[in-house]
Amino acid sequence: MAGDWLLVPGARVALLASSMITRQAHGPTTGRRRTPSNPMDLDDIKRRLIELQVEHRDLDEAIERLAMQAGVDELKLRRLKKRKLQIKDAIVHLEMLLVPDISA
Repeated sequence: MAGDWLLVPGARVALLASSMITRQAHGPTTGRRRTPSNPMDLDDIKRRLIELQVEHRDLDEAIERLAMQAGVDELKLRRLKKRKLQIKDAIVHLEMLLVPDISA
């Protein structure tokens, strides 16, 4: 379903494969952890973090509306909930990138 859009009244939600989320949240798959080395990297991370937070909020609203409908498609609902969890994981990862490493 990569690239498909689900239109729910009041919310637009992208359904993407989990590998797409991983690439977006972690950067290129080079095997190394992406660490911000200049302000541009930090700006990119902050911008992506905001995008994911908005999508997470929209998904929450879409899930709530869909769950209240009669004859709800349970598979669609489970996929939206899974996507919401994947986005939350990506948000946590990006937030960790913004926190400087402190020696113990």
